[in-house]
Amino acid sequence: MPRGRLEVQILEGRELKDQDLVGQNDAYIELYVDKKYKQRTTTKKDTNNPVWNEIFTFNLDKGDDHIHFDVYDDDVIGKDSIGMKKK
Repeated sequence: MPRGRLEVQILEGRELKDQDLVGQNDAYIELYVDKKYKQRTTTKKDTNNPVWNEIFTFNLDKGDDHIHFDVYDDDVIGKDSIGMKKK
């Protein structure tokens, strides 16, 4: 049984580091408390200043002490890391 609930709103990214040789990032964020339950934003095409305004909900269990935010540039084959943050 979950011990709590966390609601996270992802608003926007500003001046993301460009990972593409041509054009700008196709940015999205993966967020998770426990790696087995990752959620992700939609991909915002060709921008280094994406706006998502998306809400995510996590059920928290004992020991869920950190939330992770991994920002990626989506590519035809794979993805490039733009940055990561753990809170």
